[in-house]
Amino acid sequence: MDWLGNLKCMRLLPHAPAVRGAAALFFALLLPADLAQAAQPASAAAAVDDFQTVFQKVRASSLALRRSKELFLSAEAGQSSVKAQKDPTLQFSGTVSAQLFSPLRQQHGLSVSSTLWDFGRQAAAEMRAAAQVLSAEAQISENEEQLKIRTARFYAAVCSAEAVLDIARAQLASAEQKLRTVTAGYKRGERPQSDVVRLRVEVGRAQLFVRRSADERQWLHSQLFLTLSGSSGTAPATEQNLNLKPMPELTAAQWRQFINSASADPIESAAIAKQRAAKISLESELDALGAEEKPVVSGTAGIQGNGNFVPLKPQLQVQVGLQYSLPLGELREQKRQSLLAKVREVLLGIEDEIKLRSDRRSQSRLRMEGILGQIELQKEQVGSLLEFQKLVRSRYFAGRASLLELSNTEDELFANRLELTRLQTALQSAAIDTAETTGGKHLEKIF
Repeated sequence: MDWLGNLKCMRLLPHAPAVRGAAALFFALLLPADLAQAAQPASAAAAVDDFQTVFQKVRASSLALRRSKELFLSAEAGQSSVKAQKDPTLQFSGTVSAQLFSPLRQQHGLSVSSTLWDFGRQAAAEMRAAAQVLSAEAQISENEEQLKIRTARFYAAVCSAEAVLDIARAQLASAEQKLRTVTAGYKRGERPQSDVVRLRVEVGRAQLFVRRSADERQWLHSQLFLTLSGSSGTAPATEQNLNLKPMPELTAAQWRQFINSASADPIESAAIAKQRAAKISLESELDALGAEEKPVVSGTAGIQGNGNFVPLKPQLQVQVGLQYSLPLGELREQKRQSLLAKVREVLLGIEDEIKLRSDRRSQSRLRMEGILGQIELQKEQVGSLLEFQKLVRSRYFAGRASLLELSNTEDELFANRLELTRLQTALQSAAIDTAETTGGKHLEKIF
């Protein structure tokens, strides 16, 4: 088997963090106890940030989230302004006039004005303002959902890259250990020089794989750093203050519980809530349009007094106003039909969004159930190959097997571990897709 080809494939395949624990067991069996302990990365014992901690950092630095919160405050202020329009208006006026050779004259007035009947205009305006508040609130939730899903994908990718780098370092340590052992045997005349040369090539390939894995991890780290450093006013994240907690390796029973819980939830998301708020806003515009066909009755009551700086004689005045707009042409009906068409469009959009998310959830569930079965079989395959690798390794050092046979066996084991890693990564990706269909619910269960 072409070991370098496997290394190239390793660069292209996705990697799962769940292989971290299995890799530790694998290399503990391969290496001496002291070397296996030395091969463990120092980051394993360092302080870590879990998913919730990282997500809170992303929320705090998100410009989009801050902007949507400001829009929400603006919508709330607008709603308060609309509600205040139904309050009575109190007006006070006073004038003093003078003419040549005439005494000063004064005029004072105090009046209260209010709308008596508007036949639904105020209620429609308040409903429209409430819909704008709901829409702004849904926008905040939508931004948070998107940030959460995006953070989850980057978090899983970084953890996966960290796990791959740990495996790469352990494999390099194993190759270097074999090279030292075979080199010592060559010096004693027990091993041919070709074995030493071949192992040097394997060490070089393992070093290349470590370098590629480190570069990939660094790139993913930089993407998460950019997500954390949301604005120029926020200090950019650095590798020193970002040390992620490895993702747990869930059992098959835990994964099935996740599948059942996520599948039982109703399809709901902030995007759907936003569309429903748009529907309410359009319906309020329809109500306002219907209210325009009816008159507005207003009333004014006040006291007015005139005088030449002598005790005034106030006069009580009461006025009732009637305002009515006569419909001209078909403009109002055309507006109504346009609004009704927009309402139907929004309803179809909600239905379509629910169907798309339901279909995606069904597809993700089928993927997860299929991958779980494959993972169980793949683990059995890896276990069998591990036993066979130990047998071939002992035969090689006993002089009954060639280095080529040992290398091919280890390459096959390595390729199967790659496949197991790919399946675990695909399972995590499908789980995030499933959680996304219900607005990010149950997402924490896989972290």
